[in-house]
Amino acid sequence: MVAAQNCYKVAKGAFTGEISPAMIQDCGADWVILGHSERRHVFGESDELIGQKVAHALENDLGVIACIGEKLEEREAGTTEEVVYAQTQVIAGKCALLYVFSCSILFFIFPLIFFSQILHLPPVFISLLKTFIFSTITFFSVSSFKEFS
Repeated sequence: MVAAQNCYKVAKGAFTGEISPAMIQDCGADWVILGHSERRHVFGESDELIGQKVAHALENDLGVIACIGEKLEEREAGTTEEVVYAQTQVIAGKCALLYVFSCSILFFIFPLIFFSQILHLPPVFISLLKTFIFSTITFFSVSSFKEFS
């Protein structure tokens, strides 16, 4: 699998430094990583923008690895579920159910705390978070189902 590290939410235009799904495909890649912690926290990408990028990539036949996760201070404040819910809700709300269950989109639990400090996350924590993410995706994908012609 070859994946690009980012792509933009529109096919073309004056967006210096951005890359489109078509450009990624021209290089031979079939996947793109979106929502990475650096894009969120260094470049200030919002959940809404990431959701738009995910939808555009999927509509243009790229597979998406959607990164979601909290910062250390969010985990310590006990807001992990709220943060992950907000991130997942936007993505699921912009994607058709078809994409979510066809393996065109993978959700990668990518808490920034892995990189800001060395912390051990118990397997039960990861398991509960995966279950929470799946139920959030299912709820929002079904409630915002987009029909295809």
